[in-house]
Amino acid sequence: MLTYFPQNVFNRVQDKHYSEKLNAFQEPTFLTMAEDEGRYTFRFLYLPTFNRPVVIRAELSESRIVCKIGGGHGLLRNDRYRLTEDEVNVIDQAIVSTDFWTTPPQDLLDDTRRDGADWIFEGVRQERYHLVKRWSPGDDVWRRLGETLGKMVRGVGPFY
Repeated sequence: MLTYFPQNVFNRVQDKHYSEKLNAFQEPTFLTMAEDEGRYTFRFLYLPTFNRPVVIRAELSESRIVCKIGGGHGLLRNDRYRLTEDEVNVIDQAIVSTDFWTTPPQDLLDDTRRDGADWIFEGVRQERYHLVKRWSPGDDVWRRLGETLGKMVRGVGPFY
């Protein structure tokens, strides 16, 4: 299986669980993408407790977005869309509004609840990789970022 995350960001159980999900979606690892100087790509992995998992990957440097929704034994949805320049700018501004590139990877309180969803955001830009994980964010910048990405893929969401 591919290595999806830097060492010591998640515990072994989390790392294995999240990596298995990305592998099942046949998603690329962002760690090697960081070597590409011109790449600007952002991924939202949504892992709810009781609903279907979703991956939205915005390849901003390529003006395209991919949405995958997991099913029992495969993908229920695997769509690709072109992004307009305005849509690329909307996504970029949503990322900027979170202070994504300087935010610590994990919310220290996010593992205290059982019902909800893991929200994992990963980004690659200018040869830099970063990730942020949140547990069912409230009405904040992380929720707005996830919802913005959902709208760009023709109505995925709402997310909880």
